Amino acid sequence: MIYNPLQRKIEMYFFVNPDSILYYTDRILALASQSKNYSLMRFAYNIAGEAYRGKGNFPRSLEMQFNALQLNRKNKDRHGEAYTYSFIGFIYLQLGNYRQALNYLLPAKPVLDSTRDWIQSSFTASNTAYCYTMLDIRDSANYFNTESNRLMDFIDDRETRKMALRTLINDRMGNEYERVGNLDQAAYHYRLTLKYAVQDGIKINISRGEKNLAHIFMLQNKDDSATIYATNALFNSRLDRQVLTTIDAASILSRIYKKANRPDSALYYQTIVMRLQDSAYGMDNFRKLQLLMLDEQERQQQQVVKQAAFRARMRIILIAVVAVALLGVALILYRNNKNKQAINKKLEEQKINLENTLTELKATQAQLIQSEKMASLGELTAGIAHEIQNPLNFVNNFSETNNELLAELKEEMDKGNVQEVRALADDVFENNTKINHHGRRADSIVKSMLEHSRTAKGEKQPTDINALVDEYLRLAYHGFRAKDKAFNATMHKHFDASIGKVNIVPQEIGRVLLNLFNNAFYAVQEKRKKPGEGYEPSVTVGTGKSNGMIEIKVQDNGTGIPLQAIDKIFQPFFTTKPTGEGTGLGLSLSYDIIKAHGGELKVNSKEGEGSDFTVSLKA
Repeated sequence: MIYNPLQRKIEMYFFVNPDSILYYTDRILALASQSKNYSLMRFAYNIAGEAYRGKGNFPRSLEMQFNALQLNRKNKDRHGEAYTYSFIGFIYLQLGNYRQALNYLLPAKPVLDSTRDWIQSSFTASNTAYCYTMLDIRDSANYFNTESNRLMDFIDDRETRKMALRTLINDRMGNEYERVGNLDQAAYHYRLTLKYAVQDGIKINISRGEKNLAHIFMLQNKDDSATIYATNALFNSRLDRQVLTTIDAASILSRIYKKANRPDSALYYQTIVMRLQDSAYGMDNFRKLQLLMLDEQERQQQQVVKQAAFRARMRIILIAVVAVALLGVALILYRNNKNKQAINKKLEEQKINLENTLTELKATQAQLIQSEKMASLGELTAGIAHEIQNPLNFVNNFSETNNELLAELKEEMDKGNVQEVRALADDVFENNTKINHHGRRADSIVKSMLEHSRTAKGEKQPTDINALVDEYLRLAYHGFRAKDKAFNATMHKHFDASIGKVNIVPQEIGRVLLNLFNNAFYAVQEKRKKPGEGYEPSVTVGTGKSNGMIEIKVQDNGTGIPLQAIDKIFQPFFTTKPTGEGTGLGLSLSYDIIKAHGGELKVNSKEGEGSDFTVSLKA
């Protein structure tokens, strides 16, 4: 009987204080786990996920919603799965990954409509409209905004969530008008958002309305009004722990004070923005989000594999039944006529067809899993890499602040105020340190992620494979020598001069070769560091023809690859190197490039003895 009071407590604090929500959801989870009450556990996970999202803890929020999603799938609850999908879509929306958000929002709405969950369906339609607004797909945005308003007519006016939904819908419509430059209509809907939020006691949306009005006033150059609303939004969002609204409000104040030539105030609010953005979008959260997304993707792929395996088993059973029937017919025919050899031949052909069918099915399954995984991961990394470029804005802001500080420094130098000059110089040095830190961090992340998600392709052209291999072998070797003067390795080349030129994209294949050579030199270098006598680092590279394919072999006598890691080395972000020495993208990218050329990349390795990579390309 304790569940209802706890749920009533959550309803009381849902739109007021996320910390209180988390306290009561923890209690519900503990009690529901003991009694194995699935519906209450799912409810607690969904609400906890929303609370963490409001606090800006996106990894924890996504973890809670994925926990709810697993419960839904385990219990085959279609409504619960759609309900959770709508919350997951909201998380991706706030991360700025609008296309990934639509992947969850669009499938959720038809199920919510079929179960007459009008509140969640209207909520889902409003968020869908916002995604299309930000993607500049106007007609779809208008349709879902209209749909969200239409569904409101089916909801009881006494329902608390309807009151909150009314503020959200007006906020979304204001976003749409602001996006097309109709600032007056946008301000009208933002005022309605603020009015209903105050009237109905939806505290978490009060700061949202104030922040949006501040942004409109700033765009209209009404800086005094913008400052008042942004200050109120900052204060209220901090009280309600709405981190994203706090970031936006502080950013508006920073821009206004910067425009007013008040660098100290601008820097103060920009520092708030940086600190909160680092907590919400920093590397730790980025890694956690990435792992959660990959885990969910792995679960989806396992589900696809199970379904495919079930269909394969059913097909095998059906074929087996047919084969048994045919065998029975064959026995009857054998007894009644002398066509035994013809019948046996027919059965043999069917056996071969069955084996070929099974082989094709396995190949199709593997290809489907890999293609879906890489397509999803590529879109994810491209979206996140785009978002990570936000720190570059800080570089610009600090650079402009430095210009202003240097101007003040000159004035103080002219006055002979040495103490103030030193203080200003210290500020410049501190800003330069931050510029360097954020620039390097953003640059390395963006380059690495965009490298892996890049979809542009060069043109194929006839290329001398032997010359290409020799060029990148020397490039990799001298690269290692530049980093470690003591490094040395014996290189053996076995090039088949008869293979001629091959139609490839030389830059892409060159990237593959560079990855393979760097890995080989790294392996022999690591083995050389281990104690032992008589070890000679050696890398062997050869080209040739085999079964109508051009083959490039890269062999080394280095550390080798552990048996348990062989099946994972072509997966994105998997690496056997120590932390900081490898991104786990090199072999994954190489695998994709070779597949795109219609070839294969294979590996044979024994731990402690070395590795053998083979690239096969169409002749």
